[in-house]
Amino acid sequence: MSSTQERLYIEQIKHLDKAAQHVRDAAESFERSDTDGSLSQWSSVLHGTLEHLRAEIAANGGTAVFPALFLLDGTVASTHQASGQYGPFWVLNDAAEEELGRRFLNTSSAQSAKTRAANNRKKGVTVGTIRVAAYADLWAPESATGLAGALQVSARVFPNVEALKAGDFTVVTTEVIEVDDAA
Repeated sequence: MSSTQERLYIEQIKHLDKAAQHVRDAAESFERSDTDGSLSQWSSVLHGTLEHLRAEIAANGGTAVFPALFLLDGTVASTHQASGQYGPFWVLNDAAEEELGRRFLNTSSAQSAKTRAANNRKKGVTVGTIRVAAYADLWAPESATGLAGALQVSARVFPNVEALKAGDFTVVTTEVIEVDDAA
């Protein structure tokens, strides 16, 4: 085992130990209290989830998989998704903007995966995945304030923006093959 692998393994174990402690804290809080302990229980579970995500990232060499937008020739068109007044969109890189004639692109929101992929291809793009350096942290929407806002906090995995900007990522697939849920 290389020193990097050993370091990541130790980091993974550390995060799993912290996650287990948070779960124990939540259980102990539940045992010794009534509804007054619910906030500390919620916090313990939330932090346990965060540590599990950090352990998963460490187990994957400090990386995670994220969606990316590709031109039909397989080149990366965007790794930057955002959300605006009309929903989610992609911010295209300079080469994709030049080829597609626009800076922002909404991908298809069709219910069927087959239709969604066909619609995206008509726009000149596919949605695939990349593997990039990542980290886990707590996140809440900007509108989250006060106690009600605290309850909107969640643990999430984020890409390392500097690695994305530097192009320091690996393409996993240039088109995600989705299976429609058949009821």
